[in-house]
Amino acid sequence: MKNENGIVTRIIFNNKLVIIISLILSFIFWVVMGMSTGEEITKKISNIPVTIELSDEAVSSGLKNYTVGQLTAEVTIKGNRLSIGSVTSENIEIVASQASTITSPGTYTLELSAKKIGINTNYEFSSSVYPSTVIVTVDRSREVTLPIINELKYNIAQGYYEGTTQYSSDEVIVTGPETELSRIEKAVVSGTIDEEINETKTINKKINLLDMYGYPMKSDQIELSISDVDVTIPVDYKKTLTAEIKLTGIDNSDFDTGFITVSPAEIEIAAPYDELKDINSINIATVDMSEISSKTVRKVLTTQLPSGWKNISNISSVTVEFDMSDYASKTLQITNFDTSGLDRSSSATVSTKSISVVITGKSNEIASLSANDISAVIDFGSKTSGYTGTAELNVNINVSSAYPNCWATGKYTASVDIVSETNIPLP
Repeated sequence: MKNENGIVTRIIFNNKLVIIISLILSFIFWVVMGMSTGEEITKKISNIPVTIELSDEAVSSGLKNYTVGQLTAEVTIKGNRLSIGSVTSENIEIVASQASTITSPGTYTLELSAKKIGINTNYEFSSSVYPSTVIVTVDRSREVTLPIINELKYNIAQGYYEGTTQYSSDEVIVTGPETELSRIEKAVVSGTIDEEINETKTINKKINLLDMYGYPMKSDQIELSISDVDVTIPVDYKKTLTAEIKLTGIDNSDFDTGFITVSPAEIEIAAPYDELKDINSINIATVDMSEISSKTVRKVLTTQLPSGWKNISNISSVTVEFDMSDYASKTLQITNFDTSGLDRSSSATVSTKSISVVITGKSNEIASLSANDISAVIDFGSKTSGYTGTAELNVNINVSSAYPNCWATGKYTASVDIVSETNIPLP
């Protein structure tokens, strides 16, 4: 007990300690008094977002607030320290109540007012909202789809051909206020390529919107579905080639094509340089000689080019003329048929005893040509193995190489009985 009294005595008579304790008690008393409801203070609340709500009717008619940027305002409140100490911009709402009366596009000046939100409402507004009004732009939302137009400036090297420009996307979707979109004339990619282009080139370019006067559209209210696009400029080597005709239905390499004339005789082509540089002629159509007789004088054929080649001349067809003044036709009866193409596990009997074959060729060759100079080969096709039955099969007519300028005119078939070894009955 004596020790406890000694401690208290030392605290009371320690001047420094007494001063410190007094200061602490005074501060606590000051804070408590300052927080009492009797003292009223003010506080400015800034950066409060402005709420602009259009009516449901306006929104359903397509109207939208296109005011650029985040609108904010400030207001001063008053109350005791305890009440307003925790009030922030989240506890106050600034509204433009007149926004609900807007029914048509336009620019409007709207008055602002403040209201309390949340559970703490024990304070008052000591000033008007600043600024007291805001200017808002209201318009109908619109969407348009525009084709992308190439306005790049460049030069193609001499002797090369430029194809149709290609884009990673052919169009761009533009959304924004109707008033702004009505000013748009076109969507373009532009710029300058300094070097001459002699091969296909792809570059990435920004999409620009231009008005009717050719000036760029600058608006924060307009949005594009894509901001840039890959532009491919197809460039090929071009060359004029001699037009030739491919012949089928004749096997002799010594065949004289001098009686065939192709018109037009030349065609201008664009194709990759490596494919075109070393050739001077091209087969642009096919003639089946089995369709040509001594009475044929002309055929019109559709032009055909390798994949990826371009017909710069735009020649869609060619005329093939045949000089048949030194040619004649002869009909021969063929009774022998070659069945060597049949699978060894099968046997064949040709039911057709003979076929009449028309041979066309140079008159001097036709004169001495006989049936012994003709071979009729059965084309078994898919019936070479495992097939049993009677079928009408094509017959390929071949003329002896001793008659290089003769060919078979027409198509021929024969009836053949085929028996597969697997279907031959055992004895």
